[in-house]
Amino acid sequence: MRVFTCNNFIGHYPVGSAAIVVADDVHVARQMLVEHLQAIGLPQGTHKLELTQVRTAKPTTIILVDGNH
Repeated sequence: MRVFTCNNFIGHYPVGSAAIVVADDVHVARQMLVEHLQAIGLPQGTHKLELTQVRTAKPTTIILVDGNH
């Protein structure tokens, strides 16, 4: 399984939003995220979700949203 992040989806409020998705590949991850967002009332319409794969070969930290707009 691979780990992906997405921090460009449209959330409930006009502030940063971020998600982590675990899936076999980026295509499955994107579909899973779209379905999950729809299920919680956040349909994305034609908005293109950008997913980034987290490299897990070495220890690291990733700041998903730091509050700086």
